[in-house]
Amino acid sequence: MRPIVLTGCSGRLGPLVAARLLAEPGTAVLGIDLVPPPAWLARHPRFRFVRADVLRADLRAALAGCAAVAHLAFVVLGRRAYGRRRRDRGWMRAVNVEGTARVAEAARAAGAEALVLMSSAAVYGPPRGAGPAPLPETVPCAPLPGFAYAEDKAAAERAARAAAGLRLAVLRPHVILGPRAQPLFRALLALPLRPAEPDPPPRIQCVDATDVAEAVALALRRGTGAFNLAAGPPLSLGEMVRHLHPRAVPVPRAAWRATVRALWPLVGTAGRPVWLDALERPLVLDTGRATRALGWRPRHDVYDCLRRTRRPPPGPWFTDLQPVARP
Repeated sequence: MRPIVLTGCSGRLGPLVAARLLAEPGTAVLGIDLVPPPAWLARHPRFRFVRADVLRADLRAALAGCAAVAHLAFVVLGRRAYGRRRRDRGWMRAVNVEGTARVAEAARAAGAEALVLMSSAAVYGPPRGAGPAPLPETVPCAPLPGFAYAEDKAAAERAARAAAGLRLAVLRPHVILGPRAQPLFRALLALPLRPAEPDPPPRIQCVDATDVAEAVALALRRGTGAFNLAAGPPLSLGEMVRHLHPRAVPVPRAAWRATVRALWPLVGTAGRPVWLDALERPLVLDTGRATRALGWRPRHDVYDCLRRTRRPPPGPWFTDLQPVARP
């Protein structure tokens, strides 16, 4: 059987996507990463792992004969696995953008049916204020200046589109929460503190990682173009904290930012938390295109996402990744 190639298979989202794909009988997955995958995944009879660097490896050989590619490999600022390089902005940019271009070209050369690129809603760079109506995918990408993560995601989208002759689906999830959320988000949601907010407060969304994995599987089959991924209802950051901590203590924005900066190096990440500027701006997504074209609907609303981040469900976190039954 022709495998689906999954780059970044050992990251926070990669094992979830692999589990979702392997839940379909007859599907094989070839995982590519610099870090070995979890033991349960490595033992799966239809999974094969190749340790490779998307910036240096012979990707044409690695992807030869593949059916499709899901490209999740992306260096997030501060990941401890990269040692001193976690502060090397030039290296990160090369991996995120040039690495994407190399994966896309190798997928095209291999005759892959599709490439699914994991991007982010951060590419929109929303303005301050209460915010407009939900944003569709037609809104131009305009990342927040200095937000390296968003800048690289937008550049990676452009690099992937340059590989002509390949069906490309770009997924733009909002903040990804759930059992595999980033440690910093889990740490912030554990604090009974909420930032002081303007009136009206800027509202954002989030999406559960398992729902993102479902979107990857659907996009591999029939997705073309960009797709927003988010769950409702939109809430402000303070409202999210109050949902988990009804008696949360309001703190001035300066104190909130100081708390974030103090937590930043303690939970496995480093660098200037410019993403906090993004969380303080409204960003609500129109997900109608994902529903119409992919048949995607989130299983978990925002309240579920928050609960599953603060207190992950017992047992294996990939047990709810069976394919969604569809008419």
